[in-house]
Amino acid sequence: MQNRRRALLDKAEFLFAEHGFEGTSIRDLAKEAGMNLAMISYYFGSKEKLFEALVEDRSSSLLEKVKAPNESTSDPVQRLAALVPSLVDRWLANPRFYRILYREASLNSRPELQRIIADTLLRQVNEFRKILQDGVEQGRFREVDIDLTMVTFYGTITQLLSASPQMHQRMLGRRWGDDVSEMAHWRNRLVDHLLQVMQAHLLTRA
Repeated sequence: MQNRRRALLDKAEFLFAEHGFEGTSIRDLAKEAGMNLAMISYYFGSKEKLFEALVEDRSSSLLEKVKAPNESTSDPVQRLAALVPSLVDRWLANPRFYRILYREASLNSRPELQRIIADTLLRQVNEFRKILQDGVEQGRFREVDIDLTMVTFYGTITQLLSASPQMHQRMLGRRWGDDVSEMAHWRNRLVDHLLQVMQAHLLTRA
Protein backbone atom coordinates (compact mmCIF):
# COMPACT_ATOMS: atom_id res chain seq x y z
CA MET A 1 0.00 0.00 0.00
CA GLN A 2 2.77 2.42 0.86
CA ASN A 3 4.53 1.62 -2.42
CA ARG A 4 1.39 2.42 -4.38
CA ARG A 5 0.83 5.63 -2.45
CA ARG A 6 4.43 6.65 -3.06
CA ALA A 7 4.11 5.85 -6.76
CA LEU A 8 1.02 8.06 -6.99
CA LEU A 9 2.81 10.95 -5.30
CA ASP A 10 5.77 10.61 -7.66
CA LYS A 11 3.53 10.58 -10.74
CA ALA A 12 1.51 13.50 -9.41
CA GLU A 13 4.68 15.52 -8.87
CA PHE A 14 5.76 14.88 -12.45
CA LEU A 15 2.39 15.81 -13.94
CA PHE A 16 1.87 18.90 -11.75
CA ALA A 17 5.35 20.13 -12.69
CA GLU A 18 4.72 19.57 -16.40
CA HIS A 19 1.12 20.75 -16.69
CA GLY A 20 0.24 22.59 -13.48
CA PHE A 21 -2.45 21.69 -10.97
CA GLU A 22 -5.34 22.83 -13.17
CA GLY A 23 -3.87 21.15 -16.24
CA THR A 24 -3.64 17.75 -14.56
CA SER A 25 -6.74 15.62 -14.12
CA ILE A 26 -7.28 12.61 -11.90
CA ARG A 27 -7.80 10.64 -15.11
CA ASP A 28 -4.36 11.77 -16.34
CA LEU A 29 -2.83 10.67 -13.08
CA ALA A 30 -4.56 7.29 -13.15
CA LYS A 31 -3.33 6.66 -16.68
CA GLU A 32 0.24 7.71 -15.86
CA ALA A 33 0.32 5.58 -12.71
CA GLY A 34 -1.39 2.59 -14.32
CA MET A 35 -4.13 2.56 -11.70
CA ASN A 36 -7.88 3.04 -11.76
CA LEU A 37 -9.68 6.14 -10.51
CA ALA A 38 -11.07 4.33 -7.48
CA MET A 39 -7.54 3.58 -6.26
CA ILE A 40 -6.61 7.28 -6.28
CA SER A 41 -9.83 8.15 -4.47
CA TYR A 42 -9.08 5.45 -1.90
CA TYR A 43 -5.64 6.82 -1.08
CA PHE A 44 -6.30 10.56 -1.26
CA GLY A 45 -10.00 11.32 -1.77
CA SER A 46 -9.51 14.18 -4.23
CA LYS A 47 -6.93 15.94 -6.35
CA GLU A 48 -6.70 18.73 -3.77
CA LYS A 49 -5.99 16.24 -0.98
CA LEU A 50 -3.40 14.53 -3.17
CA PHE A 51 -1.69 17.90 -3.69
CA GLU A 52 -1.74 18.54 0.04
CA ALA A 53 -0.19 15.11 0.70
CA LEU A 54 2.52 15.80 -1.88
CA VAL A 55 3.43 19.12 -0.27
CA GLU A 56 3.56 17.60 3.20
CA ASP A 57 5.62 14.62 2.03
CA ARG A 58 8.22 16.68 0.17
CA SER A 59 8.54 19.57 2.62
CA SER A 60 8.78 17.76 5.97
CA SER A 61 12.43 16.75 5.66
CA LEU A 62 13.45 20.15 4.32
CA LEU A 63 12.05 21.97 7.34
CA GLU A 64 14.22 19.92 9.67
CA LYS A 65 17.31 20.79 7.64
CA VAL A 66 16.38 24.46 7.58
CA LYS A 67 15.90 24.49 11.36
CA ALA A 68 19.26 22.81 12.04
CA PRO A 69 21.46 25.93 11.61
CA ASN A 70 19.28 27.91 14.01
CA GLU A 71 19.63 25.18 16.62
CA SER A 72 23.38 24.59 16.23
CA THR A 73 24.84 27.98 17.20
CA SER A 74 23.84 31.46 18.29
CA ASP A 75 26.22 33.14 15.81
CA PRO A 76 24.06 34.50 12.94
CA VAL A 77 27.03 34.64 10.54
CA GLN A 78 27.73 30.93 11.01
CA ARG A 79 24.03 30.12 10.80
CA LEU A 80 23.73 31.97 7.50
CA ALA A 81 26.78 30.16 6.12
CA ALA A 82 25.22 26.82 7.08
CA LEU A 83 21.69 27.62 5.92
CA VAL A 84 22.48 28.66 2.35
CA PRO A 85 24.11 25.40 1.17
CA SER A 86 21.49 23.37 3.04
CA LEU A 87 18.67 25.15 1.22
CA VAL A 88 20.38 24.94 -2.16
CA ASP A 89 21.00 21.21 -1.74
CA ARG A 90 17.33 20.63 -1.02
CA TRP A 91 16.14 22.84 -3.87
CA LEU A 92 18.35 21.10 -6.40
CA ALA A 93 17.54 17.64 -5.06
CA ASN A 94 13.89 18.15 -6.04
CA PRO A 95 13.53 21.03 -8.52
CA ARG A 96 10.20 19.75 -9.87
CA PHE A 97 8.54 20.09 -6.47
CA TYR A 98 9.68 23.67 -6.00
CA ARG A 99 8.72 24.55 -9.56
CA ILE A 100 5.21 23.38 -8.67
CA LEU A 101 5.11 25.43 -5.47
CA TYR A 102 6.40 28.65 -6.99
CA ARG A 103 4.18 28.38 -10.06
CA GLU A 104 1.01 27.64 -8.10
CA ALA A 105 1.89 30.34 -5.55
CA SER A 106 1.87 32.92 -8.36
CA LEU A 107 -1.72 32.10 -9.31
CA ASN A 108 -4.72 33.71 -7.65
CA SER A 109 -6.89 30.63 -7.54
CA ARG A 110 -8.03 27.92 -5.14
CA PRO A 111 -7.63 29.59 -1.71
CA GLU A 112 -7.05 26.26 0.04
CA LEU A 113 -4.09 25.42 -2.21
CA GLN A 114 -2.72 28.92 -1.70
CA ARG A 115 -2.91 28.44 2.07
CA ILE A 116 -1.08 25.11 1.92
CA ILE A 117 1.67 26.52 -0.30
CA ALA A 118 2.02 29.69 1.78
CA ASP A 119 2.26 27.71 5.02
CA THR A 120 4.94 25.46 3.50
CA LEU A 121 7.07 28.27 2.12
CA LEU A 122 6.68 30.51 5.16
CA ARG A 123 7.89 27.80 7.54
CA GLN A 124 11.16 27.84 5.65
CA VAL A 125 11.28 31.63 5.25
CA ASN A 126 10.72 32.20 8.97
CA GLU A 127 13.85 30.22 9.83
CA PHE A 128 15.81 32.53 7.57
CA ARG A 129 14.07 35.54 9.11
CA LYS A 130 15.29 34.47 12.56
CA ILE A 131 18.89 34.60 11.37
CA LEU A 132 18.46 38.09 9.93
CA GLN A 133 16.66 39.43 13.00
CA ASP A 134 19.21 37.97 15.41
CA GLY A 135 22.09 39.32 13.32
CA VAL A 136 20.65 42.84 13.34
CA GLU A 137 19.86 42.71 17.07
CA GLN A 138 23.37 41.44 17.92
CA GLY A 139 25.02 44.05 15.74
CA ARG A 140 26.54 41.39 13.47
CA PHE A 141 24.43 42.55 10.51
CA ARG A 142 23.76 46.11 9.56
CA GLU A 143 20.22 47.50 9.62
CA VAL A 144 18.50 46.24 6.49
CA ASP A 145 14.97 45.81 5.22
CA ILE A 146 14.55 42.20 6.33
CA ASP A 147 11.43 41.58 4.27
CA LEU A 148 13.00 42.73 1.01
CA THR A 149 16.25 40.95 1.83
CA MET A 150 14.30 37.70 1.93
CA VAL A 151 12.56 38.59 -1.34
CA THR A 152 15.97 39.13 -2.93
CA PHE A 153 17.26 35.80 -1.63
CA TYR A 154 14.27 33.66 -2.53
CA GLY A 155 13.65 35.52 -5.79
CA THR A 156 16.96 34.25 -7.13
CA ILE A 157 16.08 30.61 -6.67
CA THR A 158 12.50 31.16 -7.87
CA GLN A 159 13.78 32.57 -11.14
CA LEU A 160 16.32 29.81 -11.59
CA LEU A 161 13.86 27.00 -10.92
CA SER A 162 11.06 28.54 -12.98
CA ALA A 163 12.94 29.44 -16.14
CA SER A 164 13.01 27.15 -19.15
CA PRO A 165 16.23 25.45 -20.32
CA GLN A 166 16.29 27.83 -23.29
CA MET A 167 16.09 30.83 -20.96
CA HIS A 168 18.94 29.44 -18.84
CA GLN A 169 21.06 29.14 -21.96
CA ARG A 170 20.35 32.70 -23.10
CA MET A 171 20.58 34.37 -19.70
CA LEU A 172 23.30 32.33 -18.00
CA GLY A 173 25.22 30.71 -20.83
CA ARG A 174 24.43 27.21 -19.61
CA ARG A 175 21.40 24.97 -19.73
CA TRP A 176 19.88 23.42 -16.66
CA GLY A 177 20.85 19.74 -16.59
CA ASP A 178 19.83 16.63 -14.71
CA ASP A 179 23.17 14.82 -14.76
CA VAL A 180 25.53 14.87 -11.79
CA SER A 181 28.13 17.21 -13.28
CA GLU A 182 25.52 19.79 -14.26
CA MET A 183 23.89 19.74 -10.83
CA ALA A 184 27.30 20.10 -9.16
CA HIS A 185 28.00 23.13 -11.35
CA TRP A 186 24.72 24.80 -10.46
CA ARG A 187 25.00 23.88 -6.79
CA ASN A 188 28.44 25.41 -6.31
CA ARG A 189 27.67 28.44 -8.45
CA LEU A 190 24.42 29.16 -6.64
CA VAL A 191 25.82 28.67 -3.12
CA ASP A 192 28.76 30.97 -3.87
CA HIS A 193 26.53 33.63 -5.39
CA LEU A 194 23.93 33.67 -2.62
CA LEU A 195 26.58 33.79 0.10
CA GLN A 196 28.40 36.62 -1.66
CA VAL A 197 25.19 38.62 -2.10
CA MET A 198 24.03 38.14 1.47
CA GLN A 199 27.44 38.81 3.02
CA ALA A 200 27.94 41.96 0.96
CA HIS A 201 24.46 43.15 1.82
CA LEU A 202 24.55 42.30 5.51
CA LEU A 203 28.19 42.68 6.56
CA THR A 204 29.52 45.56 4.48
CA ARG A 205 28.85 48.92 6.03
CA ALA A 206 28.39 51.93 3.82
